[in-house]
Amino acid sequence: MKKIIPFVMVSMWIALPAFAQSMKRHVDRKAKFSIQHPSNWKKTLNKGGINFAVATSDNLANVQVLAAPVESDTGTLYFLGEVEKAASDQHKNQIPEENRVVKTEDLSSMNVDEGAVGAYTLNYEGAVVKQVIMALRKNATMYTIIVTFAEVGEEQYKEIALQIGDSFKAQ
Repeated sequence: MKKIIPFVMVSMWIALPAFAQSMKRHVDRKAKFSIQHPSNWKKTLNKGGINFAVATSDNLANVQVLAAPVESDTGTLYFLGEVEKAASDQHKNQIPEENRVVKTEDLSSMNVDEGAVGAYTLNYEGAVVKQVIMALRKNATMYTIIVTFAEVGEEQYKEIALQIGDSFKAQ
């Protein structure tokens, strides 16, 4: 788990948009997941500890997926709390504690055993940035899905960025 924490901090970069007309499915056979993304978003694979990243062309939104081995009994709420502590003082989860556990039907559609979610409003280099982090565990793999969009692009990108995150599926 310690290895993934520094890489999650990378997610603070504000990504590379153009609203997607068509979606593509990316399959990572090694990390054992798939995710859909707009065909016109820039895709980066296996860079800096991040298995998958897509970003808009105007740097206002991005989605990242990180996969890391963990003990099979590592709880996602615990893991999300550790990510928050390691990321920054700004990472104060705005979702009430009783609502942070991912619903059973969502776990099933993502093909994972357990999940937790956090929502954050951050000040990054003078810009307000919104971020959603999902910690999803399947067996002994923890997947961290990080959805980030600038507040100035929220109207344009929030819905599609969240759809990308929600399309994640462990294999």
